[in-house]
Amino acid sequence: MAQFKIKEGSFEEMRKKMLKWLIPMAVIVLAIVVIGQKVRSRKDDADMYVLPITICVFTAFIVFSFYRLLAKQKKLFESYLLTIDDFMITRQQFNTPEISMSFNEVEEISKMKNGGFIIKGKYKGELIMVPKFMDRYDELEKMLSNIRPISENSNALKKLQYQSLIGIAAIPFMIIVMLSDNKIIVFVCGVLAIAISIWRFIRIQQSKNVDRGTKMKSYSSFIIMALVLFMMYFKLVMMAN
Repeated sequence: MAQFKIKEGSFEEMRKKMLKWLIPMAVIVLAIVVIGQKVRSRKDDADMYVLPITICVFTAFIVFSFYRLLAKQKKLFESYLLTIDDFMITRQQFNTPEISMSFNEVEEISKMKNGGFIIKGKYKGELIMVPKFMDRYDELEKMLSNIRPISENSNALKKLQYQSLIGIAAIPFMIIVMLSDNKIIVFVCGVLAIAISIWRFIRIQQSKNVDRGTKMKSYSSFIIMALVLFMMYFKLVMMAN
């Protein structure tokens, strides 16, 4: 039996990679909020304070969220343990469902461009993501290649990337619902935002690569969906009367 852990000090590199896409996303969303507020501004005395307050509150929220996210990811990252014995491969991680599959259940092993691996099982939900930061990397790669030939073209990775892009798409749709007064745009974007949010919630609940805390927090998406529904009702029904 062989056990593989994350190399010490690897999280700093991981943190930099996370910030490379988290910060631009935050800037884009903030820009949308600012532009929307400018467009809707009536230029009276009250509106003079709305934009600065919005920027301050949003920035504070983003900083706090980033801090919490990085702290949680560090704990998850450093608790990662991959075990390979004579018949099974098992991934364990803090506060996350354990994934185990026999060698016969391994359908595909792919190597990502960054050096990590994706181990896909035959059954739904059996997907082990192996970071590139593993200790004894060469030994791990050799053991994986003995289980199944390693492919350089991962259909599983492409599917995950498409799903991530779809999940992010709900954010601009929600913002448009808040800012637009066009009934057709509000209706279409509202329906898309709610549909994507429901799909993302189901996907999170079914995934074995998401920790229990994130699964619990995903229930808060129903509050956001309720807000979107309220805004749609207000703009499509109340404002029409």
